[in-house]
This record gives sequence, structure tokens and C-alpha cells, in this order.
Amino acid sequence: MPAVLNYYTSRGDSTPYTDISTGASSANDYLAYVREAIYTNNHPAIQQVKLYKAFFFPYVRVNHGGHFQPVNGYDTVARTVIFTEVYDEATYTSGGAHTGGPKELPVTLVFAANQASYNAMPGVFGRLVI
Repeated sequence: MPAVLNYYTSRGDSTPYTDISTGASSANDYLAYVREAIYTNNHPAIQQVKLYKAFFFPYVRVNHGGHFQPVNGYDTVARTVIFTEVYDEATYTSGGAHTGGPKELPVTLVFAANQASYNAMPGVFGRLVI
């Protein structure tokens, strides 16, 4: 994914996209990576996770496969991350709700989703593009 993003975006002399596995990191490391992408590299972080309702239940009602979520912001005081959910359960036959749009969840919950995704398929999920 970083190679495609770097090829199709006009990053110029800016920091190119790279990817990091969150499998062996901590919630604090995860938040530091998000902050680096947004504050230092001036682009969103993109997480590759599986949508497990255990972690995304405030809006996801059914477990789903993996996909990408752009992480657009963070709040270090409240320890939350702000991301855009690109998947809308209501458009599929899963019987879910309207899930697309901006979401804000605790860092610990989103990091736990990354960890679970990594454990399900190491090297494929639980990755963060910064």
C-alpha cells in the first residue's frame, strides 16, 4: 500500500508513506505512530484491521473481514483516535446499521482491534501506514 500511495500522490519532498506492524507494539506506540503520521508527516495514518464487533461495537453489529480505515485525528488528553469508517453495514446483507462516517474511539480499544487483527493474520492485518 505505501508504494501505491507514494506513486499516486504528489508527496514531493514530503515524508513518504511507510508501513509498520502494530503486532509487537503497545497502545502508547500506536498513538505515537498516529501522531507522527498526522503531525510530522502531514497525512492521515491508515490502519488495516478486521472489523470485529467486540472492538467496534458502538456502531458495528456483525463481524466483518479486514479493510482500511483512515485515522484523521487524535486526542492525547482523552486518549482517543478519530477515524473515518468507510464501511456501511446497512448496504450489505449482514443486517447491520448505518456505520459509515467519522468515529472516535479510545486508543486502547482501537489498538486492541489492531492486535486481534494481527493475531488473526500476522503480517497482513494489524498494520498501520504512516
